[in-house]
Amino acid sequence: MADSTIAAISTPVGVGGIGIIRLSGPDAVDILTRLFRTARLKPVSASDFPSHQLVYGHIVHPDTDQVVDEVLAVYMAPPRTYTCEAVVEIHAHGGAYVLHAILDLVLRAGASVAEPGEFTRRAFMNGRIDLTQAESVIDLIQAQSAAAGRLAMHMIRGGMKARMEHLRTRLIAHLTVIEALIDFPDAVDESDVDLPGISGDLTAGILPVIDALIAAYDQAHCLRDGVRLVIAGPPNVGKSSLLNRLLQRERAIVTAVPGTTRDFIEEPWSLNGVPAILTDTAGIRETDDPVEQAGIDRAATHLEQADLMLLVLDQTHPESAGALRHIARQYAAIPRVVVRNKSDLPPAVVDVEDLGPSVLVSAKTGAGIPALIRCITEQVAGLDGMLETNTIPNLRQKHALESARVALTAAVSGLTGAVPFELIAMDLHQAVNALDTITGRLAGPDMLDAIFNTFCIGK
Repeated sequence: MADSTIAAISTPVGVGGIGIIRLSGPDAVDILTRLFRTARLKPVSASDFPSHQLVYGHIVHPDTDQVVDEVLAVYMAPPRTYTCEAVVEIHAHGGAYVLHAILDLVLRAGASVAEPGEFTRRAFMNGRIDLTQAESVIDLIQAQSAAAGRLAMHMIRGGMKARMEHLRTRLIAHLTVIEALIDFPDAVDESDVDLPGISGDLTAGILPVIDALIAAYDQAHCLRDGVRLVIAGPPNVGKSSLLNRLLQRERAIVTAVPGTTRDFIEEPWSLNGVPAILTDTAGIRETDDPVEQAGIDRAATHLEQADLMLLVLDQTHPESAGALRHIARQYAAIPRVVVRNKSDLPPAVVDVEDLGPSVLVSAKTGAGIPALIRCITEQVAGLDGMLETNTIPNLRQKHALESARVALTAAVSGLTGAVPFELIAMDLHQAVNALDTITGRLAGPDMLDAIFNTFCIGK
């Protein structure tokens, strides 16, 4: 438990119906009683605040008894609180002046200003949550879709923690056997130990779980950061019109002049609950214009980073198919959907079925857009279903899992070769340590600072 009491405004700064000032620490309820008065402006004591019950009253200036605001206050007794410490929340009106005035009184009464993420850091330090759960709190706050929110909530409820603890328990059991061979050679004989069984569990039991978690990361970024959808194609085929139609607002300038889009336009978008990032790019063609070429170069950069390309062609002009084939060949490894635009005009004979799934649309009228969205959804299908079967690491956790994999691979090689048990034990220790950095069993101040500094103040 921390000795200090911290305080911060826990709701976003700005005008709102309600704002919350949160306190955590041993003096939280004492500070509240110094500032709180009943509905009839009578002083209160700690006994007037039953745990986890809202109490109506006023916050007053302790020196002048001037009423600052009409509030609801709640005291939460430890350990049944977010931080496992005494916690107080003051629910005031949401204006910036009122909230800062109350916070100022709280600080004058003895609290200190909370650092970013300090409430969650205290929850971690006090053992209420592990580090994977703490990191998932910020993921939940920043979630832009139902799928991302469900992923974060799954992790907050201990999805990654349970996996890591299970793997750790098995590794410790194997490590205990190896260390017994080292420490008690007279009492434990190698023939008494099932070394092939240990090697088999590492190879067929533990490493596949780690490999699956590492592989899941590449798909997880789509849920956390958004599926990268890049709209590409030759000039004047309706790429910007398609962007506007998908966003349902006029975001990009649209003209009949080829090459209007000189730079990329990037906008967030929700794909049936999965966050996405739509990027409109400059039309790709040969050009002597250095400004247009710079836009084409940027288009190439975005295509290289795309999760899915939306290749747009003008179905009234067969020559646009040739340019599309060139783009498809250049970025053959990236999944794509061919968008046959301008269905509102008489079509020419354009055969692009070999390029992948194609959808006939009119960005001008909106015809075919629902079918296009379904097709895009099918191409990124499985992301939402992963939540039911996989726990998905973040980048820090992925790096730790990769370290564990390297160490375990070395341990397996040692068990099947003439390697001293001391080296095998060292490899197993490294694997356990890697898992412990994920959950926070092994976490230095610098690592914790790097994680919790990404939080907002008040969380």
